[in-house]
Amino acid sequence: MPEARNSLSGCLGRESLTATLRSELRAIQPGLPADWPDDALFKADLSLDSLDLVELVARTEQQLQMLIPDPDLPRFVSLQAMVDYLLDRRQGLS
Repeated sequence: MPEARNSLSGCLGRESLTATLRSELRAIQPGLPADWPDDALFKADLSLDSLDLVELVARTEQQLQMLIPDPDLPRFVSLQAMVDYLLDRRQGLS
């Protein structure tokens, strides 16, 4: 299977992963500000609903060619939490 451009097996660091997720979030919700704090809460601060988050996870799984187990989804409360999780997964810590 060909490797995706942003596969976790590549050299996707914190900054580029954060930028990729920001871009995906703006595609889902175009009204989001161009820049927001990485620790802003998806629901409380950015007013994302559960369908937005499901779409973000689906896009992330497709982009990074990985499966995110359903029990891990509640950990995705902010961009920072999501990036931390994905980097931990790449390192085999999660």
